[in-house]
Amino acid sequence: MAKNKNAILTLEAAQALPKVILHEHYDCSIRPAHVLSTGTARGFDIPERFKQAWIAAGDDPIQQAFAASEYQKWLKEHASESLTNYLEILWQQVLPTLQRPDDLYKTAKDRIDDAVADGMIFLKLRFAPQLHRREGMTLQQVIDPIQQAVSESPFPVRLVICALRHENGRLGWHLANSVIKNPLVSTFDLAGDESKFPGVLKWWAKQALRVRAAGKQVSCHIGEAKPITAADHDALDAIGCTELGHGIQGDPRGKLCTCCVTSNLVTHMAANPSAHPINRMLREGKKVSIDLDGTLLTGTTASHEYVLLNQTFGWGNEEFLRCNLNALDHVPLDGKKKRRLEQRLRDAYKSVES
Repeated sequence: MAKNKNAILTLEAAQALPKVILHEHYDCSIRPAHVLSTGTARGFDIPERFKQAWIAAGDDPIQQAFAASEYQKWLKEHASESLTNYLEILWQQVLPTLQRPDDLYKTAKDRIDDAVADGMIFLKLRFAPQLHRREGMTLQQVIDPIQQAVSESPFPVRLVICALRHENGRLGWHLANSVIKNPLVSTFDLAGDESKFPGVLKWWAKQALRVRAAGKQVSCHIGEAKPITAADHDALDAIGCTELGHGIQGDPRGKLCTCCVTSNLVTHMAANPSAHPINRMLREGKKVSIDLDGTLLTGTTASHEYVLLNQTFGWGNEEFLRCNLNALDHVPLDGKKKRRLEQRLRDAYKSVES
C-alpha cells in the first residue's frame, strides 16, 4: 500500500494488510478441490469433463490444482448467469460434499488456513446448519465439527447461524437455541431470497429477540435486492440489530453495511465495479465494511477486494482502516481483545504511510 490515492496496491501488499471480515459464508468459501475431489469420488453430479480431469491428475498436485482451477472457473461462470443459477450451483454442486462430520471439519480448517494467508485477524463465518443434514445429522452434529475447527484457529473466528427466509418459526426456534448454547457461535442471522421473502420476517424477529436477550448478536441480510423500509428499520431496532448483510440499497439509520463488491457483481446487483455504491456510501459517512460473501463462486479473496477498491476508486490506507474499524465495532470479543486488534490495525496502516 502507498501514501497517496494514485498509488497502486499490489496483491502481495494487500495480503500483508490485517483485515476484519464479518460477512463470509462457509459453504461458499471452501476450496474447489474439495468439491471436485469429493464429488468425483462419491459419484455426485459433477460435469463429466471435470471428473475426468481430476481422475487424470492422479496424485500430481500441479495437475490437481489446474483441474480445480478450471472447475472453479466453470462454477463462477455458471453462477454469474443469474441468482437462480448461483443458488442452484450451491445446492447441486457444493452442499452434497458437506454432509459428513469429517468433511465439515476439514473444509472449515482449510478455510481458516486460507484466511491466515489472506491477512485476516478476525473472521465471522456464517452457515445454515440445516442445509448439512442430508445424511441424517442433527443440527448439533453439524455444528460440532465446524466449532471444533474454529476452536483450533490461530486467530479469533466466530460462527454465525443463518435462518433462511423461506423457513418458519419452528425451525427458527431450534436455530436460535443453537446460537444461544454454543460458545463459539456469536450471531443469529436471516439470509436467503430477499426478492421472494422481503423485509424483516416476524417469525425470525421473535427468535432473534431471544438471542439478543441471551447476550448474543443479531445480523440480517437486507437491503441488497430491495430497499430497506422504515418498518424494517423499526423491527431491526427493536431486536438490537445494527449489522446489515449488504445493505447497498441504502441505509439512513447508521447501521453497519457489510459490503461484498465482487459478490454483488456476480449476482448482478451492480453492473460493474465503478457502479457499486460502496464508495458513495463511505464518502457520505455511512458505516461500511469490506466483506466477501464467499470465495468459491466468486473467485475472489479479501485481498483481491482491496486491490479492486484501490483500482476502481483509488482507495488507500485511510479508507481501508476506516472500514476495518467500522467492522471492529461489531466484533464479539471482550474489550481487551478488541483493543489489541485495534492497535494491530492502526500500527499496520500507519506503517504503510511512512
